[in-house]
Amino acid sequence: MELILDKVPALVMYVSGIGFGLAFIQAGYSFKGVLSSPLGLVSIIVITPALLITALGRGVATITGKLHEDSVAMAFMQGLIELLIRVAEFVANTISYARLAILLLVHAALLLTVNMLYYSYSSYAYIIVFPLAIFNIMIILLEGLIVYIQDMRLHLYEWFTKFYTGEGVPFRRILPERERIRIKWL
Repeated sequence: MELILDKVPALVMYVSGIGFGLAFIQAGYSFKGVLSSPLGLVSIIVITPALLITALGRGVATITGKLHEDSVAMAFMQGLIELLIRVAEFVANTISYARLAILLLVHAALLLTVNMLYYSYSSYAYIIVFPLAIFNIMIILLEGLIVYIQDMRLHLYEWFTKFYTGEGVPFRRILPERERIRIKWL
């Protein structure tokens, strides 16, 4: 039931949502133009059943007895809330991964610039070697900063929000019992 009501509609919504977004951009940010685009029309036709299954599937499965929820009204409400959360997650995750793609393009552009400088002034290689080394070190530092920021985001946003609850016993170090020994020299 989870596969039918949750996983497959989520995948279909995401893929057709990307198609709809591309058709929306192609139509000049016009909803009227999306319907005239073949990609936009196919995306709307494909996304509609996935939206309906996500929003109404839990309620229908509860009515038919396939899913045992508290009440039918609660199942329908959970489906609608799940739909809203799912759409917000898709938009946020797409923007997040687009950010990573932009950082990759910036990295590639900086490296291409350094390489173009080298090949443009290769006859003056003895003068340009030091600035190129500095530029490469700056690019390496930028990459390290990008990795650090991504790592912190994953730890704080993804890891802590899913597994850390803040309950339990405070941390105390485990120390072995210490024995003081005196050594007497003869």
